[in-house]
Amino acid sequence: MSPERHLIIHGHFYQPPRENPWTGTVPDQISAAPFPNWNARINRECYAPNTLARVLDQKGAIDRVINNFRHISFNTGPTLMSWMEAHAPETFALIAEADRLGAADHGGHGPAVAQVFNHMIMPLANPRDKATQIDWGRKYFRRVYGRDPEGMWLAETAADSESLGLMKSNGIKFTILAQNQVDAVRPLSPGGARGAGPWIPCQSPPDPREPYRIFWGPGPGDFLDVFVYDGPVSRAVAFENLLKDGKAFLDRVMSAFGAPDGDRPLLVNLATDGESYGHHFHFGEMALAWLVDELLESRLPEGERVRLTNYAEFLAGHPPRKEARLVEMSSWSCTHGVERWRSDCGCHTGGDQLWNQKWREPLRDGLDWLRDRIAEIFERAAPEYFKDPWAARNAYGDVVCSNYDPAVRKAFLDAHSAGKAGTPEGAKAALELMEGQLMCLYMFTSCAWFFDDIAGLEPVQNLRYAARAIELAQHRTPLDLTAGLLDYLRRAVPNNAAYADGEDLWNREIAGSYLTAATACAQWAAAAAMNEPAAFLGQRWVEVSVLNSERILRDPKDPLPILYCARAELRERRLDARAERLAMVLADDGPRLDILIFETGPGRAPDFERAKTVFLEKGPQYLRASFEALFPGEAQFSLENLWPSVRERILAAQLKEFFDEIRHNTVKAFRNHRDALLKYSQKGSPWDWMDKFVFRLMAEVDLVNVLKPMRDGRPVDLDRLKAFLGQEPGGLSRNVPVVKESSVLYIRSLFSQLERGPRRPTLPEELLAFLNFAKTSMPELDLWEFQNLYFRLLRRETGLFRSLAPSDLELLAEIGRVLGFSDRMMAPQLP
Repeated sequence: MSPERHLIIHGHFYQPPRENPWTGTVPDQISAAPFPNWNARINRECYAPNTLARVLDQKGAIDRVINNFRHISFNTGPTLMSWMEAHAPETFALIAEADRLGAADHGGHGPAVAQVFNHMIMPLANPRDKATQIDWGRKYFRRVYGRDPEGMWLAETAADSESLGLMKSNGIKFTILAQNQVDAVRPLSPGGARGAGPWIPCQSPPDPREPYRIFWGPGPGDFLDVFVYDGPVSRAVAFENLLKDGKAFLDRVMSAFGAPDGDRPLLVNLATDGESYGHHFHFGEMALAWLVDELLESRLPEGERVRLTNYAEFLAGHPPRKEARLVEMSSWSCTHGVERWRSDCGCHTGGDQLWNQKWREPLRDGLDWLRDRIAEIFERAAPEYFKDPWAARNAYGDVVCSNYDPAVRKAFLDAHSAGKAGTPEGAKAALELMEGQLMCLYMFTSCAWFFDDIAGLEPVQNLRYAARAIELAQHRTPLDLTAGLLDYLRRAVPNNAAYADGEDLWNREIAGSYLTAATACAQWAAAAAMNEPAAFLGQRWVEVSVLNSERILRDPKDPLPILYCARAELRERRLDARAERLAMVLADDGPRLDILIFETGPGRAPDFERAKTVFLEKGPQYLRASFEALFPGEAQFSLENLWPSVRERILAAQLKEFFDEIRHNTVKAFRNHRDALLKYSQKGSPWDWMDKFVFRLMAEVDLVNVLKPMRDGRPVDLDRLKAFLGQEPGGLSRNVPVVKESSVLYIRSLFSQLERGPRRPTLPEELLAFLNFAKTSMPELDLWEFQNLYFRLLRRETGLFRSLAPSDLELLAEIGRVLGFSDRMMAPQLP
């Protein structure tokens, strides 16, 4: 008999922490357009599609939907999953479910593998940080998957013996390495003990078809098992477009099994960035799903069948036969070991060939210096608040991994605090020390050195974490921490000529990032004054409670100018810290905005009544001229000081009346001269741009009424909508965003009503009619989300389908066909 064939496909799914360290939100990233940020974009292109990957039949219909995560091996870093839990909860839940179902498939061994917490390059970290990275990675894994991890992924597979030892002491059984990270092998002694024979140097890469055991100390348990992934096949997936064709993918895998070696099971294991499957290669998740489907359905000839497995299951059944020697300080993406993360080694992402990475060394040295200074501060201060400060830091991972659950935070303080931490002020100080340590971990996230310029998104993000760490520690030392860091950054010269050096980058991109109580209050007050509170919403760690407020208008008929006065309490969730501030906002239609922030307390409160009198009697210009003199406050802000998201919403609100006036006058003129304009445009007007402008404006105005029922989930008059879309030359109105937005909301609403019940009798008919209309009239509409909603209906184990009349079942089957599902896919539920 032929030996068993096993296949492991590992996906390293990861994104760095992108959140603003003060607010906890990911800022808009223009380079990720049309999505707000890269996490959102890659989730849509990769993570979500891999939980619901399509397998098509020969006619191109969806014949099966597969959760790829269930059938491969994977790690999902805590920094990605914490974002996903808040912003893509369905994908988060399906990934967690995949591990549970995968464990049931594979004898209790789940496919998920843990990851060091925030992707720090372990060989370049100090022993304390290594221990915390492993401990927090394990804790977050347990929180998401409900079990202890058997394996752990090292950032960039960068390994050294000390890190392997710390992993073993944390209960980790194995890790995954590149073939270049092992340079010699030898047989193990009986019982899996350290080998006694001579080392056999690897003249070619070590065989990836079996696991190995790496020892580092004299004890019999001083070892960790490792898999070395198949480099050529993995590179073909990652860089050679192998995912363009599922069959080509499978053929390449089959060729990697090679000739049998006695009765030893044959193993092929490959590892790539998980983003290869859909983000780097469009529809890559479908190639993976096709391969998975082929193997699950055993379509290969009898003697060539392959069993999909994962590392933990394979290791349990097939322990190592050989010992391997680790290449210390090695990784999978740097041929120079780990130099990519500390020097100008020549490794880069293939951008401008004239660029260099000499900035890497001073960035690394500067952050090392800052970490060590803050560690000294921590060791001096923390004993006043904690029984064992460094043990408490590891335990603080429970708080971070719980998304700062108040009960978990209280349990942490109860178990580890001492001395001054017993008071509310002391507890806040204790948490500040811990948050400072968290920032010191985040500022070493590997991506800051991986790419080609210190002025890129990732290095700037790490520097923001450094700034927050400095802010939390500076009041405890006379040493100027910022100045010390800048001594190093001056030696870091960006490739982007817009910045003179790292200090210039810091001053322009980092120094203004700090979020004090005054700046937070200014953002909120400006948004509230302009009736745009949503502009401030979503600040994950900053909450505002309005204690009292007053809005004064010069003219009740005119929303501007305005004087807004308020008293508010701001809460920083992570530290459970509260602060009160008073705000005064003066706005007119300049557009101009002046914001004064005042501390509360005796003698500090401004005279709001006096401001109100000046505003009403002498006007906003007089008040503005004497604003700061009359009311000296803690801080003063203008429109230019606000966050872009807040500023844009406010500007839109200030200009609303202007645009409304243009719209009203233009629509009125169009209606007065409609017939002549239509005839003129049909003859080829030299004023074509004006025609398009007028027609688009008309579309936006008329669509408000045409689409209103859709926004409410009520039946839509399709004939009216079709007539409206057809009346415009070139169908411009179909591209107006409100059409797409309303259509998406309407289809979501119909599916939701169908899923919930009770429903109106015509609901399936309405959904079918609108989907048919959308496919023909709006071909750019993405059906992917609606296919997912339909698939969710199909797999629901409820009485929904049993309660429907045969005619409704026929309609639902036709809806499935319109959405691209095969009859075989729908057969279990529908005729």
